[in-house]
Amino acid sequence: MKWIIALTALVLVGCGAPSQDESAITSTDRASVTKEDFESQGLLWPLTRDHARLGCDQMARWVEVDGTRYGLNGLASEERGYAELEEIWAVDEKMMAELAEAGATDAPVLRINIGDMNSEAAAFCE
Repeated sequence: MKWIIALTALVLVGCGAPSQDESAITSTDRASVTKEDFESQGLLWPLTRDHARLGCDQMARWVEVDGTRYGLNGLASEERGYAELEEIWAVDEKMMAELAEAGATDAPVLRINIGDMNSEAAAFCE
């Protein structure tokens, strides 16, 4: 009986949670998305690329493009290893043109709203 308990203990230790270096992401933790899919649902596509993957790790919402994960919320920061979204975040050309027409010369760069993408990524949070 003791060997069964010892064997069970070894199996349970070996089946523990993955280490920080191992990927704990499963197919239910992320999804491939496209600009076409977003727009067909009436959602805004805020990226300069036409396809990406969405996901969430420990409440940090992210979008992945070409193997790089970019943060979508404050928890997905550079300090936690996520790239800056601005690298792939599309400029809102329409709003920028309207600002220019209104005479704004020192206006900051306005980007497409990421709210829809952030909300879609939230579906993968625990």
